[in-house]
Amino acid sequence: MRFEGKYHVVTGGASGIGRELVFQLARGGAHVLFGDRDISTSEAVRLAARDEGLKVDFHTLDLADAASIDAFVAASLQERPELDGLVNCAGGFDVAEPFLQNTPAGWSRILQINLLGMMQLTQGLLPAMVAKGAGRIVNISSEAGRIGQPGIAAYSAAKAGVIALTRLWAKEFARAGITVNVIAPGPIDTPFLQRGMTPEGLNQIVETIPLGRVGAPEDVANMAVFFLDDANAYITGQTIGVSGGLVMM
Repeated sequence: MRFEGKYHVVTGGASGIGRELVFQLARGGAHVLFGDRDISTSEAVRLAARDEGLKVDFHTLDLADAASIDAFVAASLQERPELDGLVNCAGGFDVAEPFLQNTPAGWSRILQINLLGMMQLTQGLLPAMVAKGAGRIVNISSEAGRIGQPGIAAYSAAKAGVIALTRLWAKEFARAGITVNVIAPGPIDTPFLQRGMTPEGLNQIVETIPLGRVGAPEDVANMAVFFLDDANAYITGQTIGVSGGLVMM
């Protein structure tokens, strides 16, 4: 198993892409600690993993709360101080609305959840990788961060920031043996998409995707696993779109 003995931290692991990734890594032999603010669903994931004999632990994480982030970082390093990989998967937005209806409070919340919270969490965990002289970081952005998406201005801006930050970290920490890459998913069949999309709206999206379907969580998790694998340690600072050809650049 290619992740035997490795220790990986995943945010947003209770559902969707994060959940799929937790199981893929753990089935590959990794010890996985994941964070999420949905405690009941997270506990169900942890128990399902334990039923399979997988080494999966959970600690609550709310990226809108600085104290919660600090507590999660402390719990991650207490679990195992030698961190091999980090996947910043948690994120999202509440409602889509025209830019002129946005409020500064709404901008702040979206930027905190999708960018600033990730920055704080990564800053807390990076020293463990630097001390070890090796590490893999994968950030989950969005195609909205590459092309902009009407109705989600702050989310698009935050995800664009994730892409820029990934390139910066890739340069700054390359000599420490750390690779940093980013995935930009398109529409993925997750509870997040289902919650904010009507069947008619989903059909309209599918018509614009060259491969003719929305993505599955495993489509994104597969790419994250690729970046985390030491066999691909000569790849850093890259943005890979996982969107069925929706965006080609």
